[in-house]
Amino acid sequence: MRILLLTVSLFAFCTCLQAQSLLKDIKTDNSSSYPRQMTDVNGTVFFLAKTNNAEYAELWRSNGTEAGTALVKNPSLGVPGPFFTNSLQYFFFKFNDKLIFSAYDNQFGQNSELWISDGTAAGTKMLKDINPGSSGSSPRNFVQLGTKFLFTAYHPSYGEELWISDGTTDGTQLCKDIYTGTSSSLIRGFTIFNGNAFFYATGATTGVELWKTDGTPDGTVVVTDSQLNPGTASTVDFTTPLPVATSEYLYFPVHNSMYGKALFAYSTTGFLAMAYQNPYGGDAVPKELTVYDNQVYFTANYNTVPSNRGLFRTNAFSAQLAAIYVNDPKDLTIANGKLFFTAEDSNARRELFQTDGTTNNLLPVKDINPSTATGDVTFPTDAAKRTFIGTGTQLFFIANNGTAGYELWRSDGTEMGTYLVKDLMTGSVSADYSYFRAFENELLFIANGTGQGFKAWKSNGTLAGTETLESINPALNITNVYPIQKSGAAFYLSAYAPSSGYELYRINSGAVALVKDIKTGGFSNNEDFRKVSESSQGIFFTFDNGKDGLELWKTDGTQNGTRLFYDFNAYPVSPQSPYQVYSTFDFYSHSSRFDSEFIWYSNKMYFFVNQQLWVTDGVSVPSIFKSSPSSNFSTNYALAVYNGLLYFNIGDELWKTNGTEAGTVLVKDLDPNGSLPLSRFTVANNLLFFVGYDQTRGEELWRTDGTESGTFIAKELVAGANNPNNSYNLKPVGNTLFFTFYDPILGSELWKTDGTNGGTTMVKDIYPGIGYAPDFMTNFNNQYLVFSCHDGVNGMELWKSDGTTGGTQMVKDLNPDGDSNPMNSYQNSFAVFNNKVYFITTTAGGERKLTVSDLTSAGTYQLDIKTLLEVRTTNYGLAFSGLSNTGIDGEPYFSDGTVQNTLLLKDIAPNTGSSAPANFYHSPLRKIILFLANDGITGKEVHVVKDCPIQPAVGGTLSGTTAVTAHKSITSTAKLATNSTTTFTASNAILFTPGFETNAATTFTAQISGCTYSTTSLPPSIGN
Repeated sequence: MRILLLTVSLFAFCTCLQAQSLLKDIKTDNSSSYPRQMTDVNGTVFFLAKTNNAEYAELWRSNGTEAGTALVKNPSLGVPGPFFTNSLQYFFFKFNDKLIFSAYDNQFGQNSELWISDGTAAGTKMLKDINPGSSGSSPRNFVQLGTKFLFTAYHPSYGEELWISDGTTDGTQLCKDIYTGTSSSLIRGFTIFNGNAFFYATGATTGVELWKTDGTPDGTVVVTDSQLNPGTASTVDFTTPLPVATSEYLYFPVHNSMYGKALFAYSTTGFLAMAYQNPYGGDAVPKELTVYDNQVYFTANYNTVPSNRGLFRTNAFSAQLAAIYVNDPKDLTIANGKLFFTAEDSNARRELFQTDGTTNNLLPVKDINPSTATGDVTFPTDAAKRTFIGTGTQLFFIANNGTAGYELWRSDGTEMGTYLVKDLMTGSVSADYSYFRAFENELLFIANGTGQGFKAWKSNGTLAGTETLESINPALNITNVYPIQKSGAAFYLSAYAPSSGYELYRINSGAVALVKDIKTGGFSNNEDFRKVSESSQGIFFTFDNGKDGLELWKTDGTQNGTRLFYDFNAYPVSPQSPYQVYSTFDFYSHSSRFDSEFIWYSNKMYFFVNQQLWVTDGVSVPSIFKSSPSSNFSTNYALAVYNGLLYFNIGDELWKTNGTEAGTVLVKDLDPNGSLPLSRFTVANNLLFFVGYDQTRGEELWRTDGTESGTFIAKELVAGANNPNNSYNLKPVGNTLFFTFYDPILGSELWKTDGTNGGTTMVKDIYPGIGYAPDFMTNFNNQYLVFSCHDGVNGMELWKSDGTTGGTQMVKDLNPDGDSNPMNSYQNSFAVFNNKVYFITTTAGGERKLTVSDLTSAGTYQLDIKTLLEVRTTNYGLAFSGLSNTGIDGEPYFSDGTVQNTLLLKDIAPNTGSSAPANFYHSPLRKIILFLANDGITGKEVHVVKDCPIQPAVGGTLSGTTAVTAHKSITSTAKLATNSTTTFTASNAILFTPGFETNAATTFTAQISGCTYSTTSLPPSIGN
C-alpha cells in the first residue's frame, strides 16, 4: 500500500538549541614565560623570559617580589636589543654589581656581542661591538681578574682570542693574540692563582700549553713550553683536567712524550716542578683534582697495573698516598668538613669512604649493600646517574642497599648518620633522579615515585623532611617544577599552573610562592592540529596544551573522549641537553617534533617523531619501531605504502617492512659515506618515487620497484653534484608523476616522469628564463593536474595540464588587472567536489572569494562568497572559513558549491568578531568536521561540527537503521522496510513526495533540528 505521511509508529518534530562545538579546552593557561638562564647579582636575579607576542626571550630581573620583578629593557624600543633566540644557551656573568652577557642587537641576526646591564633600561647596552657586522664575536668564558674580567671573543683578524674589559667600551680590548693571525688559540678554562689567570691555549709555535695572564699583553705568557716541552709539541691535550690551586701552589696535569701523564706544580714564586709521576713507569693519569684543607687530593696510577689507582694528596712539590688498603678511588666530594670518595676494599667491593686528612688507614663509612660479594653494584655505573653532592652538613648520593634499588642516601661521615633517605620507588625498583641542586643544607631534585610519576622534591636528609615542592603549598596547584638558581636564602623555580602556565616561583624559609605571572598574553603553537589522521580507534592529532608541549592527542569527537595520547618528551626535560629543543616556542614543556605524516598500514599508525620511527595500534601507547641514528635536525622523513609494504627512510637509506622485525629490510643505501635524508615519497605508475641525494650527483628524483637494482635516479636533471635546495614537489595524476624542481638555468618549472630516463621531461617552460614553481598541485579525476602558476604575463592564475605542452595552459585570467593568486592555505592542494575544483582567489578590489572551475574558461568564476584562506572537501560539500554581509566575519561556513546553498555552520565567536577558523579536517568515518577556532574565551582550540548534506533526496528501500540529517531540508520517496528504524533530521522541512511508503511495523522519527552536533554528547557512530 502506498501512503504519504500516514502510518508512522513514532513521528516527532522538535527544535534544538545550538550545539556545543568546542572539542575540549585543551590549553587552559594564559601562556608561559618559561623563566630560565638565571644569574644572581648581589641579590637581584637576572633571567630570560618570554613576554611578547613574537615569542622570543627577553631579559628580566627580580628581587623575589612581584613589584620588584620587571623587564629590564624592551629590545624593540630605543636602541635595538638585547635579543635572544629561544633555543640557545647564553653566557651570563656577574661582574661587581653588573651583569655581563652575550646577546644580539636584532631579532633575527647572528651577531652575538658583549652586553652589560645594571638592571635598568638605560644601563643595558652593548658594551662593545667587537666584530661589527652580521657575524658577531660570540663572547664567552668569562672570569673576573681583580677589577677587570677576561673572556674569549672572535674577531676576523685574530680568530677567537683572549680579551679583557673593565666594564667600559674603551676599556674592552684584545688582551693578546696568542695564536697570531686569523687562527684561534682554543682557550680552555680559567683558574685564578696569585693574581693571575691560568688557562690552556694553543700557540702557533708552542702547541697546547699552560698560559697565564695578569690582564696585560706583556703579562700574558706561556708557562710550560720552554721548561717542559719546547717547540710545537704540546705539553697538555684537550682531555687534560683543568688546573686547581691552593694558597701556595697551582697543580695541573701534563701529557707529553717526555713525562707521559703526570702532575706538575707551580709556586707563587714562579718555580715549576713535578709533583707526582708514576714511580714504576707508565702514566700516572691524575684525575679528580680536588682542593681540601689547602691541599690537592687526586687519584692516580701508582704501579705498572693500569687498574691499580690510589688516592694521593699534595705536599708542595710532592704527593703521597692519602689512603691505604683501598683501590681505584673516585667520586671525590667535600661535605660536612670531610672528603668523601668511593673505592674498592680488600675484597674488591666498592664502598663509601671519608677522610679528614689525619690518617691514611681508612675503613668504609658503612657497608651499604651487605649482600654484595664483589664489584661496583652499590653505586650506579651509568655516569649520568652516579651522583654525589656535598652540603655543609651532609653528603647526598645515590646507592643501592640490595633491597630498595638505587635511591637517595645521605651521610655525615659516620655509620649511624649514613642511611637511605626515602625509598621513592618502593621495593627493588629504582627511582630516576635528575636536576640535583644543593640549597643551604638541603637538596632539590626531580624524581619519580611509586604511584605519583615525576615530581620535584626537597630533602633535608630525613624521611620526614623529604617532600614534594608541589605539596608545600597545594593552593598553587603547580606541577612540572624545575629548580633554576639559588639567590641568598631563596631558591628560584619554574613551575606550571593550569591558569598561568610556566612561571617564576621561589622557595624561601620552606614556603613556595609565585613571584609573578610574567606572561599573561595568549599563545598557541603554530603546529597545533597540523598533523591529523583517523582510524576506527579514534582521530589522532598534534596539539600543544601549554604544559606538555606539542604532543600526540586522541579523540572520539567528544570532550570526555579527548585526551593526551602520548608525551614523547615527558617531564622532566633531559638535564643532559636542556637547551636542545625541537620547537622554539617552548622550553620546559619541550615540544616534540613530528617529522612525517601519520600513515596507517596493517591497522597500525606509523610516524616519525623526534627522528625516530614510532608505531601504535591506536589503543596501546606508541613504541619505537625503528631507531634513527641521525643527530641533525632535518625534517626529511618520509613514509608510504607501496605494493603491500610500508616504505620509509632512515637518513639516506631506503627501507621497507611488513610490520615485523624480520620483515624490515634495507632496500638501498643511496650513499654509503652518509648523506642527506630522503623525502617526498610518492606512488605513481606502480613505482615509488622519492627525492634523494648522493655526493656524486647531488639532489635528484629517484624511483624504486622495491629492489636494490630497481632503485635508481629516474633521470639526472642537473649534471654533477648539485646542492640540495628542497625545491621538489610531487603529485601523481593517473600513471604520470608531475613534479617541480629548481633548475639553475630554467628556474622552477613543471616536469613529468613515468620512471624512465626517456619519460622524464619538462612539460612546459611556463615562465621562460626565470621559472615559477607551480603551487597547490591538485589531481583532478586522474586526468588533469590543476595548479596555480605565474607565466610572467598574466600573474598568478589557475592552470591545468594533461602532461603535454599544448595541454598545459592557463584556464582563465580571473584578475586581468593583477594576480588572482589561486590558493588554499593549510591544505597544500585545491578542493575537488562534484567534478569541480574549488579554491580561494583575490578580486581586483582585494577581496578573497570562493572560486569554482570545471577547467573551462566559461566554467571558471568567482562565487559571491567571501572567504578567508581555506576550503576543504567533505563527504557532502565544502567547509571553509567565510565572511558574510551581515556582520558575521571569519567563521566556519558550508556550501555545496552554489551561493544559494551556502550557510553558516556556527558563529563561534559571536561577541568578539572572527573566530578565525583554520586547519579544517574532515573525518570520513565519523562524518564530522574538525578545525581550529578562537571563541574569545578559551583561545584557539579544536572545534567540531557535523558533516551533513544541505538538501538531500532520499529514495530506494531503507532497511535496518538509517539516519539522514540535512542542513536545510530532506525530500524522500523512500520505502521503509518492515522492522526498520529511520530518522530524518532537517532544519527547515522534511518533504514526503509520492512514492514514500511506511507501515505499522516501522519506527520512523522526523525532527526539525538541523545538522547539530554536541561534543558533550555521545561520540559519533562510525560509518553511519
